[in-house]
Amino acid sequence: DIQTVIVIHPKNLSDSTLFALDQFILRGGRMLAYVDPLFRLDPAGQSQQNPMAQYDTASTMEKLFTAWGITFDTTRVIADKNYPTTLGSQTGQAEFITVLSLTADAFSEENIATSQVDSALMAFAGTFSGTPADGLTKTTLIKSSTNSQLVDKMLSERNQVLNRDFQASNKQHDLAVMLTGKFKTAFPDGKPAKTEAKDEDDDDDKDADEAKTADKPALKEATKEGAVVLVGDVDMLHDNFSVRVTSIFGQRIVQPLNGNLTLAQNITEQLAGNSSLINMRSRATMNRPFTKIQEYRAKAEQQYQSQLMDLENRLNEARTKISELQRAKTDGSQKFILSDEQKAELANFRKSEAETAKKLKEVRKNLRKDITSLENNLTWINTAGMAFVVVLVGIVIAIIKRKRTAAK
Repeated sequence: DIQTVIVIHPKNLSDSTLFALDQFILRGGRMLAYVDPLFRLDPAGQSQQNPMAQYDTASTMEKLFTAWGITFDTTRVIADKNYPTTLGSQTGQAEFITVLSLTADAFSEENIATSQVDSALMAFAGTFSGTPADGLTKTTLIKSSTNSQLVDKMLSERNQVLNRDFQASNKQHDLAVMLTGKFKTAFPDGKPAKTEAKDEDDDDDKDADEAKTADKPALKEATKEGAVVLVGDVDMLHDNFSVRVTSIFGQRIVQPLNGNLTLAQNITEQLAGNSSLINMRSRATMNRPFTKIQEYRAKAEQQYQSQLMDLENRLNEARTKISELQRAKTDGSQKFILSDEQKAELANFRKSEAETAKKLKEVRKNLRKDITSLENNLTWINTAGMAFVVVLVGIVIAIIKRKRTAAK
């Protein structure tokens, strides 16, 4: 018998499939589900004819979530200034606050599946909220920092706008949760009636039949305790976000970039194992990251933010003016010829563009230099401080021993 199922990107599931999952959990089954408000790598969102298709890639299981007392926001993604990821942009390297490079402090130290995970990359992730239904217990597995904000997913890649308008919520948001206990059905009226489904739903109905719910009475409440883990990002499972693939002498070498796949494996093993493992608490992790570095890093970025925004605005204005003059110059229908004055203006804007881009690059370089220097200094102080304490203790012990010897 199947005891654990993994559901990835459940987009537009039929009621028959949701009912099969519902009954599976009520019979004590366990489920790991990856849902997403914006699955950036969804093939359905890669249409060049329809650029807006990329924003219609949300996946959820709303009917089940509602019955469990959980809300998953499919319209907004999390932006977090404590966990930015450095990516290339039109103006060079930039810290994207909607692509999160999570560190150990984002993971629950009490859960055995997450306690030893010290990194993960989540892109345009969604959040879970709500109070679990009666009989269920919610445990947060991954959380944002308090220096975070929920933003419209339509703005998820407009990093300049997000930084300019950023307002910290001063609360932590759940990025992954575990629900345990006795679940209640999301289908109180029993199995949903069959309807004429689309071709893509026919397979769902077959899967539902294969779940062996047709010949069993529909349950209203769980007969056994179940467990469900919900993760608010699907992109993190893709190779682009989890591994580095290289080729050496024609052999494909795959190396982990972070803890994304380790996390998935840990949760799967936890759910598939003995029921006592699910509620087992982990020993406190011995990995203690320099959390102060993250705080000082955010402060350093804040100090440079106004300067960066000003330079980026000037650069965009210069490029807009250049584009306008070039469109006028190349508009064959108007046979427009630039005057000497306009040519000089175009040259000035191009010069301004080059100078602004250079200054912007220099400011970003200084920011990275300050952050690196800060991290190195704090690391050195931490290491030297510990060595000093050890030496000091040694001196004190030596003095005490000498006094005791002299007293004899």
